[in-house]
Amino acid sequence: MANAIAKIGDKNKLSELVKADSVTEMLSNVATKYITPERATKIMLLAASRQPKLYDCTPASFLTASVKAVEAGLDFGGATGQAYLVPYYNGKTRCFEAQFIPGYQGLKDIVWRVAKIKLRAQVVYSNDHFEIDEGDTPRLIHKPNIAGGRGEITHFYCVAKFPDGDTQFEWMTKADVDRIRDRSKAKDHGPWVTDYVEMGKKTVVRRIFKYLPSCEELDSVLAEDNKQFEFTRKVVESTGNGVQGLKDTLKKQVESQEVQEEPEMTDEETEAALDEAIGEVA
Repeated sequence: MANAIAKIGDKNKLSELVKADSVTEMLSNVATKYITPERATKIMLLAASRQPKLYDCTPASFLTASVKAVEAGLDFGGATGQAYLVPYYNGKTRCFEAQFIPGYQGLKDIVWRVAKIKLRAQVVYSNDHFEIDEGDTPRLIHKPNIAGGRGEITHFYCVAKFPDGDTQFEWMTKADVDRIRDRSKAKDHGPWVTDYVEMGKKTVVRRIFKYLPSCEELDSVLAEDNKQFEFTRKVVESTGNGVQGLKDTLKKQVESQEVQEEPEMTDEETEAALDEAIGEVA
């Protein structure tokens, strides 16, 4: 079939895929002290069990996303909030593809590893006392209402503490965060639905990065995060040690799997994809 695309299928086929010698070798080449090959294999199985739609993704995209998370040293099973594997429907290739998305905890951990800068993000509710002073001496005051109900979410903020003791903060309204969420292809599923508060924290953390020193490790992860706002993506990229040669690694696994043809995009799906394509990321 011209439009036929292989997909993982089910947990048994995924288990065979991730435990193949070629995949084990690939993971060994990119493993860090934070994620070992053995742990990576367990996390891949856990991620799919938490998000069964990943079984509908192409093997290539699933392994590519997993390898990028392992290279970043982030747990991508979803439970820790460090990172997630999120399935997207790609209307151009007419198949589901997995994508690595870092979480709040993941960005926080990377910043501490590379720069020894402490990040702390918090959520503000309508019954809390929240005050911002943007004068000559900026300050942020947040007193949670611990005596009763806190109400609805109104703001998110992040405070960065530098090694020399200096601090910097950024804040966003819930409406600001929701505008960013609405430009993501994952706005109706994945962590934006299951872990909204954590994703809100991550969004305001990204605002504070303009005050932080640039580093290759963090820039690479942010580039991956930005892809959730892109309309056209490659299923397999050839950059990076972990992804190099992935087509060869997957060839036998893909050929041995049953080929499934995904349905064409509806008019509504096409219109939504185009709307997301022209949106600018704040």
